[in-house]
Amino acid sequence: MIGSDAWRDELEIPGHPLRRGGRVDVRAVACHDSGVDLYARFAPFFPIGDGRIRLEVVEPYDGLVADSEQATVVVRLIVFDEGEEGLVIRDIKEQQIYCGPAALYEDATRIDEMLYAQQEVLGEVLRGSVGPFEVLMPHDLCFFGVLSLVRSRTREEFARALRVKSRLGRYLGDPSTSSV
Repeated sequence: MIGSDAWRDELEIPGHPLRRGGRVDVRAVACHDSGVDLYARFAPFFPIGDGRIRLEVVEPYDGLVADSEQATVVVRLIVFDEGEEGLVIRDIKEQQIYCGPAALYEDATRIDEMLYAQQEVLGEVLRGSVGPFEVLMPHDLCFFGVLSLVRSRTREEFARALRVKSRLGRYLGDPSTSSV
């Protein structure tokens, strides 16, 4: 049974890279980069999702590939099923994601606006059926590359960019969503 975050202490996955002391630390997204602490920046905005689908960030752990020029973060996608005693974990997918050049993460206000937009749009996407998420990986849901759009500065501008069909718009099912 999953009540609040109690499942975090009970999950055991043999051979998992986060396995410590016989248990797995299942915080969802971990960050590595050349000096920008993405975990500290992203953690207040995660987990995203409610009910049966959740996207999280976890702290960095040994074994991640660090790149001195690219900012990275580890994202975990967790899918739950309804069990007799509540929610039970159906699937966990974890992936290190390249977030672009570390220099993109120097403007804290702009980063926060982008993360608020990610939170808003991903919240809409993750409210849907579990079905489409069975085949997706975390990188399919994270579009940190919108930071490279020089004209996007506000939450609304980032949200508009995230809703295009080439990004998260394909999962929203809105026929009026742009394909640019």
